[in-house]
Amino acid sequence: MNKRICIKDLIHDFFLIKGHEHLMSNYSVISLYNSNPGLFAIAEKHQIDVVLVYHIMREYRLNQLNKNVISSMKENAQCQYHH
Repeated sequence: MNKRICIKDLIHDFFLIKGHEHLMSNYSVISLYNSNPGLFAIAEKHQIDVVLVYHIMREYRLNQLNKNVISSMKENAQCQYHH
């Protein structure tokens, strides 16, 4: 059972690190989108293709979802230990 928990934790850590790396490498695009959404304006400002901006934001949102799911799973696991 401990090995299974460790593997699950490693998978969770992988997704958290992956999300953080994506955020840091695309911080300017993501922060600009969060403050003023608009794919075309961001693409124009950064001189990149609008499809790239879309993919950056899509990956960012998926990473946020993964982070929320992982946090929720960990909270549920802690609640089960307390009952």
